[in-house]
Amino acid sequence: VLGGLELIEEEADTIAPSELKELLGLIRAGAERQHALSRKLVLYFELERLRVAPPAKTPRGCAPDALATGTHRAAQAEQRPADTSVRAEPGFVPLDETHLAAAVEELVVNALRFSKTGQPVTVVGAVRRGRYLVAVTDCGPGMTAEQRALVAAFKQFDRSHHNQQGLGLGLAIARAAAEIAGGTLTLRPGPAEAGLQAVLDLPLS
Repeated sequence: VLGGLELIEEEADTIAPSELKELLGLIRAGAERQHALSRKLVLYFELERLRVAPPAKTPRGCAPDALATGTHRAAQAEQRPADTSVRAEPGFVPLDETHLAAAVEELVVNALRFSKTGQPVTVVGAVRRGRYLVAVTDCGPGMTAEQRALVAAFKQFDRSHHNQQGLGLGLAIARAAAEIAGGTLTLRPGPAEAGLQAVLDLPLS
C-alpha cells in the first residue's frame, strides 16, 4: 500500500492512466488484505477474552443457520460457491451464533484454499450422543500428524506452496470458539486418508 502510494506521488505528472489504474488495483488489494487481517485479529482476541472469562449468561445459537451463514460467506469470499455444500441436522449449541458462523467460515476458507477449484468441500452438522458435530472436509493435500498437533495462532504451514493470507489465525479462531462452548476442534485425515477433516465437537443446549 505504502509503496504504491509513494510511486504514484513520485510519478504523478507522468504516469499513464493504465499504469495508474493497475497501481490503484494493487493498493486496493493490499488494503483489503489488511482490513481482513484486522478483523480476524479483533475476532481472535475477543474469543480469547470470552474463553478466559465466559459471559454470565450462556448464549444459544442455532447450528444449522450458523453453518449455512459461515459456509456461504467463505464460498463467496473464495469465489467457489459451486464447490461447497452444507447438510445440517437441527440443533442448538451454547455458543453465540455469529461466533459459530465465524468458526465455520474460517474452516471452510482453509479447506477451499488447500484444495483446487472443482474439488468439493463439504460441511456436515449432526447430533451424536448428546453432542453436535460439525465436520468440514476437503480433498486437498491434508496435514501431517505433526502439523495437526502444532496447530496454534500465528502458525502457517507450507506457505511457499499455498497462498495463505493473514497470520494463520483461522484454525485458532475456530478452536477458541469451540472451547468457549465447552467443545473441541480436532483435525484428522479425511475419508480414505485423503484431504483434511476439521471437526467441531460441541455440547447441545
